[in-house]
Amino acid sequence: MIALPEMRGHVFRGPLLVLLVGSCFIVGSRLLPMDDFLSPATDPQSLPLADTAETIAENAPVAVPEEDVAVISEEQRPGDSDGPAVIDETAAGLDSPIPADAAAEAARLAEQEAQRMAEADARRQVESQRKREAEAVQRRLAEVERQAEQEAQQKREAEETARRERQIAAAREAERAARRQREAEAAAAAREAELAEQQRLAAEAAEKSKLRAFVEADVDDRAGLGDFTSTGYSAKLKAELILVAQETLGADAVATGGDNMAFRKLIRLGRNGLEQLCEQAGSTRVLLADVVIESAGFSVVDSAYWPQLQMAAIDCDAGSIRRGRKQRLEPHRLDRFGFQQSFSERSREFISSQGYFLGQ
Repeated sequence: MIALPEMRGHVFRGPLLVLLVGSCFIVGSRLLPMDDFLSPATDPQSLPLADTAETIAENAPVAVPEEDVAVISEEQRPGDSDGPAVIDETAAGLDSPIPADAAAEAARLAEQEAQRMAEADARRQVESQRKREAEAVQRRLAEVERQAEQEAQQKREAEETARRERQIAAAREAERAARRQREAEAAAAAREAELAEQQRLAAEAAEKSKLRAFVEADVDDRAGLGDFTSTGYSAKLKAELILVAQETLGADAVATGGDNMAFRKLIRLGRNGLEQLCEQAGSTRVLLADVVIESAGFSVVDSAYWPQLQMAAIDCDAGSIRRGRKQRLEPHRLDRFGFQQSFSERSREFISSQGYFLGQ
């Protein structure tokens, strides 16, 4: 039996298998009838490589002459005891049949190679499937990450939008509150101003409704009034007249402030003079005391120079005036100043007689 070289390594395993299969095919084609060999049942093209080798081995004769078989020599490379085997060039042209062990070995090798190739192809398919699945997982993860990032971005944008809207709403509410505060302050200020104006008008009306007293008086040394000026003496008589009016009409009915006023010339102008007098007095009721010192020449009698008093009451709204009769003032030992006691008595008499007219 021909010993096959030991097949170690991987350099010539593929070509060796091809040569063995080709040899088996040539030997089989010479030993077997071509009609049976090429029949559909045993068509080598319709069978797998392993089945073809087994068919050739079954149909091969048991004993093959050694001289008809090409010698397969094994050539070892220097320094490599396990080096690949080299097939003699005459192996391609063998005409003698291959032994059964060689065909079985070839079939086994072919089956192993086919199985190895199938396993490699299966591994490649598995690896390709795993790679595709891993890529799909990566794509899904990337898509999930992209969606998560998109959702996070949308959430951030929504939060930012909500924050801006809250800021705008807060600013608008603050503006509305400030506007309401300003309006409330303006309304309060307007109410205060209106109330102040009303109070002022009421005070003016109340003040205007009060009785105002004015005195115009003459002074003369012969009447014992040489120590006074006309203005000073008139001021003292005015204070006395106001005191008497308050005692008669009430303190709230008589105004105490204001300067004294000369009125003789205005009285002589008639109605127009009264209007001017009321306007200058600033009141609807006016009480006048005119103290005149009359002299018809030189007299040695002191009473000839005692002053005469004429009172007058004016209703400015009605434009009417009421005059009292002239009365001579007389000095008194209890006078605080000249003719004070007599002036007070005559003034009280007139005010009492005109109380309804002056108290309106």
